[in-house]
Amino acid sequence: MAGPGRPKTGGRKKGVTNKVNAEVKELIRGALDDVGGQAYLVEQAKANPIAFMVLIGKILPKDINAKIEGTISLEMVNEFE
Repeated sequence: MAGPGRPKTGGRKKGVTNKVNAEVKELIRGALDDVGGQAYLVEQAKANPIAFMVLIGKILPKDINAKIEGTISLEMVNEFE
């Protein structure tokens, strides 16, 4: 048993998908193939745009690490002159 000063042993390795989640994803992929795949998703995007946007939100990365470099020019204008 892991505890203070003891390394963790056993359990799922980092990055390995939960078996149940993997099985559910395969079922969903199979169902999507059965109803028309990408063409079906296009139909749903047009018919149910809000639900489709929720679906997109589920697959996009939650965190984006980006380094943005550049310059910003700022011009002050006095409106009272």
